[in-house]
Amino acid sequence: MKINRLQTSLFLVLIALLTVIALAACTTGSDQTTLVGPEWRLASTAGEAVPAEVSITATFGNDEVTGSSGCNSYSGPYKVDGDKIQFGPMVSTLMACDEPMMSWEGNYLKALQAAQNYTVSGNQLEITTGEGVLKFNSD
Repeated sequence: MKINRLQTSLFLVLIALLTVIALAACTTGSDQTTLVGPEWRLASTAGEAVPAEVSITATFGNDEVTGSSGCNSYSGPYKVDGDKIQFGPMVSTLMACDEPMMSWEGNYLKALQAAQNYTVSGNQLEITTGEGVLKFNSD
């Protein structure tokens, strides 16, 4: 009787382990369909490529976005309704940096406040603002 019970327990553990492995295999970064999760890197804004020396990022939690705006760290609330997105007031550290970082930072934070819609496709995020599109990539 002990052997049957042990075999049954091992069988159930094996099934659970295989289920976890199968579910993990189904999840890939290239199938990203939500904002939450990856670190998004700004690639361009209104068609202008972000210079290599400027690193602007966004990481979305369930109700807060955090990241680097080029020179400073920032965070703030956001709301999503379907494909619509709205950002609340952002808070930021107050370091001064050389150009072009400061200009890119100011324009980026201003653009977030004007955000209207967003789409996620694979490892690309686009946020449409009143003045153009913010295009992000994730690894």
